[in-house]
Amino acid sequence: MPEPYLYQYHISDNAIQTQCLASGSPEEDGNFYKSVKWSPDGTSLAAHTEDNALHIYNVCDIVDSIAQGSVSADTECRQISPAAAIPHAERFIDFSWYPYMHHATPSTCCLVESTRDHPLHLRDTNYGSVRAHYAAYDSKEVLMTANCTLFSPDGSRIYAGYQRSIGVFDTQRAGLPISLDSTSPTRRSKDGVRGIISCLAFSPTSQLLYGLCQLNMPARVLPICSGRLTACFLWAAPRQSRHIVAWDVRDLRGPYAVVERPATTQQRMAFDFDTMGRFLVAGQMDGSLAFHDICGLDSAEDRGVARVPAHDDLVAGVACHPHYALLATAAGQRRFSDYGDDEAAAAGRSVCSPSLKLWSLGAQYFEREIQA
Repeated sequence: MPEPYLYQYHISDNAIQTQCLASGSPEEDGNFYKSVKWSPDGTSLAAHTEDNALHIYNVCDIVDSIAQGSVSADTECRQISPAAAIPHAERFIDFSWYPYMHHATPSTCCLVESTRDHPLHLRDTNYGSVRAHYAAYDSKEVLMTANCTLFSPDGSRIYAGYQRSIGVFDTQRAGLPISLDSTSPTRRSKDGVRGIISCLAFSPTSQLLYGLCQLNMPARVLPICSGRLTACFLWAAPRQSRHIVAWDVRDLRGPYAVVERPATTQQRMAFDFDTMGRFLVAGQMDGSLAFHDICGLDSAEDRGVARVPAHDDLVAGVACHPHYALLATAAGQRRFSDYGDDEAAAAGRSVCSPSLKLWSLGAQYFEREIQA
């Protein structure tokens, strides 16, 4: 069940109160985090790393301390380690939590993951075992690799983005998809959506599914109140772009607004929103976090309202807690040694400062409207 409150970050005089509560880092040299996501109940974190491992963190005690108001300015930042580290033989691509996951019900503690040249796996996050497989094949009977995964809001369906197609699986029935819809008639056709479907997102009403090609990070669909009209905006950041772009889904002829966020890397750089949908949080190349007030986008070119230092490296993962003003960030990138060691560069050894951190942020809480 959802918590009875929503939160909105409290930003005053272009500043926001931040406090690091916990941090962690990969044990192996040269390894780094590529993404981080909160579980729907807000008690666990899942982060995947460059070495194709999925790390599960149990942070119930930290969340409880926030809920009970026992965090003070004297609270020290402590080290955390993963409760489980699940290795994968091939490149780990994407994962999505089961939407009704709750730590008190072990049967719901799972996520769906995508790995190169493998079917989708429904993974138990308590024991690391695979519960089910979901596979899709092309016209030549070759197993297709899912580039993104997503549960339907009610958890009954699993959506996967492939090359020019979107597959839909029944969660309770492992095996082949119940539908595999092409987004373009042929590879050379100019109609439809061509290329790799790398991002999937549902609208807030759960009635529309958006599939986007070759973007640098998961897209988000967010309702924004503009005057008396409530509009639905699709947020995304193209690869190696200087902006995070918003489109009004009622008129997709051009971007509705942009928020500046330079990204010169091929690595995915995530962004997220507080539960009230007013502040956009985006990681930066220099290791900082930028908080943008997106209220009134039609009257402002760039509404950056706060920028705070967070890491010593590129912030690749940003995840806002679903119930409390907790923010999870993951940083790191591949950096080859600049000592002129050609053998090290050829072997792919890197020098980086990876870290995962949990932040407590200043926020205002609002009562959630519970629908009967």
